[in-house]
Amino acid sequence: VVTRDQQIRYKVNEQAAVMRAGLHLFVFTRGALPAARTADLLIAAYPAMVRMAAATAAPAFFSIQLEGHVARLKVPDAVR
Repeated sequence: VVTRDQQIRYKVNEQAAVMRAGLHLFVFTRGALPAARTADLLIAAYPAMVRMAAATAAPAFFSIQLEGHVARLKVPDAVR
């Protein structure tokens, strides 16, 4: 799942839903980018996203940074 909702870090119910569903969640670090820039970042990050999802057991949270880098995020303690 890919989202531009940076506020998800505060939404325990949505984090818990990701955990229950066993998903890999990728969150853009800048949510207010124009659609074209978001698409460019997604294209740049896609190979890393695929590699990291394949190498990481779900559920897992990742960030997509402005340079197209993908980083693993800590699973929030409140939803474990």
